[in-house]
Amino acid sequence: MLGVRHKTLADYGAVSEPVAREMAEGALRQSQADIAISVSGIAGPGGSEFKPEGRVCFAMASAHGTQSETQDFGALGRAAVRQAALSCLKLNPCASQLSPLIKPGALFSPKIYANFE
Repeated sequence: MLGVRHKTLADYGAVSEPVAREMAEGALRQSQADIAISVSGIAGPGGSEFKPEGRVCFAMASAHGTQSETQDFGALGRAAVRQAALSCLKLNPCASQLSPLIKPGALFSPKIYANFE
């Protein structure tokens, strides 16, 4: 359903903005939705030097384009990383108001998950 290209997965790995973008764009294409949001991350335990535990890639696709952003929540543990990611989605003006006009790089605020540190 999502239509993520094998090359994108091979080149960037599942936890990456390019994959998150293709996930959101594919979900939008295959649905009757006005907006699609995707999340891919490493909640833990685990991670690597290049993709640490707590890294979460978000993307939002709409008729106005696709935006993506990566947040590093840190090694908070699986439950806390998941909660932090959900909090971003709940408090994100883009997701909560379905506004396609938000500026790139402003999808999520570090203040949203400060209480998980």
